[in-house]
Amino acid sequence: MSDPAAQRRAQLPAETPLREGGRLFVGLGILECIAAFGLAAAALARDEWTTQAIAAMAVVGVFAVLHIAVGSRLAAMRLSHPWPVIALSILGLPSYPFGSVLGGWILWHLRADGSRALFGPGPAAVRAATPELDPVPGNGPVVLGVMLVAGTAAVALLAAMVV
Repeated sequence: MSDPAAQRRAQLPAETPLREGGRLFVGLGILECIAAFGLAAAALARDEWTTQAIAAMAVVGVFAVLHIAVGSRLAAMRLSHPWPVIALSILGLPSYPFGSVLGGWILWHLRADGSRALFGPGPAAVRAATPELDPVPGNGPVVLGVMLVAGTAAVALLAAMVV
């Protein structure tokens, strides 16, 4: 198949969910930034800068930066290899329920036929040659995103009460 448009049409079923997963990673990263600031505000309000509070803010902040960086590159399909996505998804699996759902969903789509073939210079050249075929963001991740927002806000409020 030498026609870039035909190659791209064949890749779209595997590409679209990965792009949506990248957008959700970015959304989760933004929510983690909010949670880190919420933890800092709670610690500042109570004047309790404990080691646990500082460690929690650092961990949440690191994951926020990673989710935003990897998610934005995945949403734009500008990753040369799927390993950063796989590693971040696996690291998120224990953080029930949202890390488990999002990480499992992305890992499920990464194991699908053709999804690993979307990474690298060859598929990037096909995408660059056919920008008119870029998928439109779907509504499926919006529902999951709303659930992530509500759940993360609840967890941040709970964490603020505990810290």
